[in-house]
Amino acid sequence: ERAEAALPAEPVEARIVLARALYAEAGTAAARRAGRGPELLGRAADTLVRAGELARTGGEAWAEARLELAVVHHALWREGDGAEHLDAALDALAEDTDHWPESARPTLHLRRGRLLLARGDGAGAAAELTAALALHESAAALLDLADALHLADADPDRIAPVLDRAEPLLGDARALRLRFTTARARLYDAQGDGAAADAAYEEATLLAPADSEQRGPLLLTWGDSLLRRAATDTGTAPVDRAEGVLREALTCLPAGAATRERAQILIGSVLALRFDRAGFLPDLYESRHLLDEATRTARDPETRAEVWLHLGWVQLQLSEVAREGQLVGALTAFRRAAEGIRAALGDRPGTITLARALHAQGAVLYLMDRPGQAATLLAEAAEQWRRLDGALVAVDWADVERTRALLAEVGAVPRPRPDRFGREERRRIMPPWRAWRAGDAERPDRGGAHGRS
Repeated sequence: ERAEAALPAEPVEARIVLARALYAEAGTAAARRAGRGPELLGRAADTLVRAGELARTGGEAWAEARLELAVVHHALWREGDGAEHLDAALDALAEDTDHWPESARPTLHLRRGRLLLARGDGAGAAAELTAALALHESAAALLDLADALHLADADPDRIAPVLDRAEPLLGDARALRLRFTTARARLYDAQGDGAAADAAYEEATLLAPADSEQRGPLLLTWGDSLLRRAATDTGTAPVDRAEGVLREALTCLPAGAATRERAQILIGSVLALRFDRAGFLPDLYESRHLLDEATRTARDPETRAEVWLHLGWVQLQLSEVAREGQLVGALTAFRRAAEGIRAALGDRPGTITLARALHAQGAVLYLMDRPGQAATLLAEAAEQWRRLDGALVAVDWADVERTRALLAEVGAVPRPRPDRFGREERRRIMPPWRAWRAGDAERPDRGGAHGRS
């Protein structure tokens, strides 16, 4: 009320104060319960836009209004109101750095970096955060930089010194220590030290109480790591451990959260892996249920296509061991994977998912004794691998050789008869089980680094 009363006398400063009050109110429990958060944040954004228009360009008040506007749009994005709010936030900070007052530049670089991190631009975020740290060093900004470097697939040798700089600045803040310990676990994982990674993840769980918002995403990250390592290990013990952590993560994640969808997919994947190792049929049925549900709830076409690819593998196994359904069910799933990813991203150069889906269709058609159609799909898959290699996309050469070998077999004269194959021969032709490989799996959650510095 005082800010509104001061508007005639101090139109810029009073609007900034009013917007901050609206932002603070949007974060209260009462506003959240009433669903008023987006409305209050929208009013704050409008107020700050007007403040920026009234302020002298390049002045302290102008900079303050724009920096606050970026915070508000970041908050609107976290409310789930769409990626356009990240663009709007970055637009508010888009003026050349030289046009900003010197006192605002550390915060400018920091907020640009955090917004780019939220948008998934690891390299861009790292550049801005490095500039911010050159002006002012803090543990939170260093941890943001570690996240950005990880997102940009930087070498672990670039990330380790950043965490070493952050450690003495952590203090007693539990939230910072949790972020640091999780980042250290992720670093050990990238360095191939699974035992050290697990010890660090264990330590991190002690910093995330059962009722905290951080526990579910933390367990999900750990479970994902365990699943990837179990895929390259042998036996069922590492698979069982990954399943246990992922199931606990699922119980901690709120209904409707994108992370909950990802947890269900990972559980479906780990159950399929355990079936592949131990042949326990109930695992395969539960995996089918979880993955089938995920095809209906996946929020982006890339994820949905990858789920269809995994579901096709499960359907293929069921057609073999349970005699439930026909090979056409697996063929349909693989076809939907290919159609979905091609519609979303095209086929020049295409994607690894598309190449694998085309190969899988060819393999199923071969098992159905339809060699002409199988050869067509396998040739398409081989062409996709060539395009990807030509575009310098890192591919698994075992995949490429598998496609080439099967294409040659299908076209051989005389050609083997799939209807005479035994179990092992059919397994040789089937696509292998693969660990889940969602492209945005490591993108920071909406609840990550944000807000005022």
